[in-house]
Amino acid sequence: MHFTSPPISPSPNESPRKGTWELRPAPGDFLSLAQALRIHPVTARILVSRGFGTPELATGFLNSSWDNLLDPHDLPDFERAMMRTARAIGQAERIVVFGDYDVDGVAATAILLSAIRICGGNVGWDIPHRLTDGYGLRNQHVDAAVKNGAALIITADCGMQSLDTVRRATRCGIDVIITDHHMPDSELPPALAVMNPNRTGSLYSNPYLCGAGLAFQFAAGLLSRMQIPKRKRRELLASFLKLAAIATIADVMPLVGENRGIVRLGLQGLAEAKSLGLRLLLEASRIPAGRVPTTREIAFRVASRINAAGRLEDAGLVMELLTTQDPIAAASLVESLKQINARRQKEQARILDEIGDVAHPGGTVLVVSGRGWHRGVLGIVAARLVDEFHRPVIALTEEDNLAHGSGRSIPGIDLHALLERVRSLLEAFGGHAQAAGLSLQTSRIGEFRRAICAACPAVPVQQTLEVDANLRLAEAWQVWQELARLEPFGNGNPIPVFATRVQVEAAPVSITPWVWRMRVRQRDHLYEVKKFGSGDAGIGLEPGMGIDLAYTLQPDNWRREGFAAVLEAVRSAV
Repeated sequence: MHFTSPPISPSPNESPRKGTWELRPAPGDFLSLAQALRIHPVTARILVSRGFGTPELATGFLNSSWDNLLDPHDLPDFERAMMRTARAIGQAERIVVFGDYDVDGVAATAILLSAIRICGGNVGWDIPHRLTDGYGLRNQHVDAAVKNGAALIITADCGMQSLDTVRRATRCGIDVIITDHHMPDSELPPALAVMNPNRTGSLYSNPYLCGAGLAFQFAAGLLSRMQIPKRKRRELLASFLKLAAIATIADVMPLVGENRGIVRLGLQGLAEAKSLGLRLLLEASRIPAGRVPTTREIAFRVASRINAAGRLEDAGLVMELLTTQDPIAAASLVESLKQINARRQKEQARILDEIGDVAHPGGTVLVVSGRGWHRGVLGIVAARLVDEFHRPVIALTEEDNLAHGSGRSIPGIDLHALLERVRSLLEAFGGHAQAAGLSLQTSRIGEFRRAICAACPAVPVQQTLEVDANLRLAEAWQVWQELARLEPFGNGNPIPVFATRVQVEAAPVSITPWVWRMRVRQRDHLYEVKKFGSGDAGIGLEPGMGIDLAYTLQPDNWRREGFAAVLEAVRSAV
């Protein structure tokens, strides 16, 4: 079968996205794989290029299921955590689940809280306020637990940096179980159990499990330990997977192996969400019941609303939404999240506008700072600058003598390791390879900027747009129908990018301020290409021009069914 357009190869004279185009290699016989699986050769090529070049490997990838989930017994300190939690439940001891204020932390807190309650535990929850409490378990939280008569604290997506606070809890007669996926320091917190897949010597084969994924495995073990009937246990775990999927996407974890199974199963469950709060949140995010949401919809519509509460106000609002059975209260909470998210967007835009020309990629790491920037949106600001400048970014807000900030990185550069190398300049830091938080003296920002740039290896000036396959628009429908089996797309399994050569039939036309469309001709047939978001990709495109399109296939929001060819980059045909 003929399926290729004129081949796409690197073109150093063209620089969409400030880089070149490169066709991903497919080291294998994808035509034989296409025949064996009865799929389009382009779909087979994608599978081969991503390491699934045999029918057995490809089938396992396409049919990910519960079998992808690992044995929680391989997690460090798993048995100690299960024994102590079961004893607390059996003796009616007060348990406090203490979580982080981001999507991952809130989801992990909700999973642990629900699992312990189902098992009969006397349990409550506590999530800090970003601005008034700061990150992680602190002394005031232990004091509150003591006041409430707690005997056990279980952290959710935090705790690895809370060594002194754990010691304080122990002195107060409270045991601590830490569930956290952030990179550990050389010294572990002196807790009763430290469940972290990234611990040295861990037998757990998925180091990319997020906090909610870890909470899911904790819940799986606890439900089994407390002898919840198998059928009921599977129903409960299926429910927990919905939150774990949202958190895995929001935390930008690689969607391979176990994480792929978590997200795929969780997204399928979200199509029939039974939780009142979650169902209303999905509806408000324009995700109708009965349809499996995409990872993009979860990231940009659902997770953004959840995150906004912890960024600007109180993440406890989300916990209330996930646990309420009152329709009026749930609707009010969803509306509050919508309004908070709108404020978040406005604040984010203001900061990016202030940065403006101040941000320049002069060093290997871009460090920006300013006064009056809201701490809660710095992570998003850093992520936007990473997209623009293709280098690690750290955004800092200066508050009196102390600066607080968030950082984001690019694939291949470990941000946590970089901060470790300059830790003498920092008051505190934590996180993982692609995202971190930090604080330092305001007077040391310049010194910090120079030191971290010196510590960072060279960053490529140009980005390379990796094209998965050449695909004529006439064949896009068949491939689109097969792409659903390759989902979920995200970090580690990116949405496929296709390329083809066309002629501009009509200049781009704006549909909304954020969407434009363009008609193109290929082999005497007319097609429509859309572009979502702002940008200047359509400038200079005139009727009759020959161009190369790099595009993805995505659901068309203007139709109940079908797809849109969505422009990723464009260059003159050469």
